[in-house]
Amino acid sequence: MVSTFLDGLMDWPADTIIGSLLLLAMLALVVILVCLGAAGIYHLFDYCGVPESSRRGTVRDKAFRPAYTQYIYMYNAATKTSMPTPIFHPDRWTLEVDIGIGSDLIDVGESFYEKVSRGSPVVARYKVGRISGRINISGVRARAG
Repeated sequence: MVSTFLDGLMDWPADTIIGSLLLLAMLALVVILVCLGAAGIYHLFDYCGVPESSRRGTVRDKAFRPAYTQYIYMYNAATKTSMPTPIFHPDRWTLEVDIGIGSDLIDVGESFYEKVSRGSPVVARYKVGRISGRINISGVRARAG
């Protein structure tokens, strides 16, 4: 069956094959864009307009990612060359906060990251998704005690 398909494919003109591949690539791109739009609309309905609450929690884990530079190659059609383009990713300090009904990751500043340790008490501002029920922590502050 595969050989029959390949034999039939060999009889097609090259531009028809290339056109078919381009059409499939464009359809795949359209599907990806539609899925991204649907995910954005889902997130909008899930969290938009939901009241924000505060709750006591604890820092479950800490993670630090140092700054790094990533190079991607951009093609310049005028010169027909590819040039490396640097993308700088700054330091990132992330906390995993557990508030009893769930947990979430949140990026914080360096000073707050240094101030807290695993098990430190914090007060978290959060929303619970109306569709997903997922916790989305939007801010944390230190809590005495």
